[in-house]
Amino acid sequence: MDDDVALTRAVRDLVVAGERYRLAAGRSRQLDPTRLSALGQLFHDGPCTPTGIARNLGVSTASATELLDKLERAGHVRRRAHPTDRRKLLVELTMSGHELVTGAYRDFAERLVPALPATGRPQLLGFLRAAGEALAPRP
Repeated sequence: MDDDVALTRAVRDLVVAGERYRLAAGRSRQLDPTRLSALGQLFHDGPCTPTGIARNLGVSTASATELLDKLERAGHVRRRAHPTDRRKLLVELTMSGHELVTGAYRDFAERLVPALPATGRPQLLGFLRAAGEALAPRP
């Protein structure tokens, strides 16, 4: 098999395995993948507007509002006034939401990190960042 094809296949297999992991991680926490992704976004990026969450998830603002309503009722997020624009709201994780995401990432790290050779981690990190940028949608 050609090296480029083998590399592409390995990356594809990793992406598929990651999606399957995300499904299972969400299911075990009674969350669908979109809700888990929204919580993950807030965990990594901090408080965000509902519009920013919708944009990141690739859903309509109406769908994001419905999703946030459900996450808020479950106690995983809260909405608060934007500090500089009174027309906007910010959504932030609650302790419950933070614990859910932390648990999912801890499980992920416990499974993934031992499989990575310590000596190659800087190169792997560089590749993953470059691949993420290459695959990101272009404006």
